[in-house]
Amino acid sequence: MWALHEIEGANQALREAHRALRAGGGIVIVDFPADSLAQRLWNEDDYAPDEVARMLREAGFDEVRVKPIERGQVLWATGFRAAREPAVR
Repeated sequence: MWALHEIEGANQALREAHRALRAGGGIVIVDFPADSLAQRLWNEDDYAPDEVARMLREAGFDEVRVKPIERGQVLWATGFRAAREPAVR
């Protein structure tokens, strides 16, 4: 929680999270979105909802859902590792 924007190499961290999850496992991200009051107060580089969705999909997550909650001041994102991985040939 409240950490994705703090992680150097966030894309790589999400890929590693996807790799480490067993099939059907999921991730929940709770953070401040870009243009939130928190970003204005602390001048941090928070991600926009569409950026988080793209990052999760690029990391391999399925069923990606990202939505601002709490009047747009909090970002709630989820993604899942496929229950069955496609066969590698």
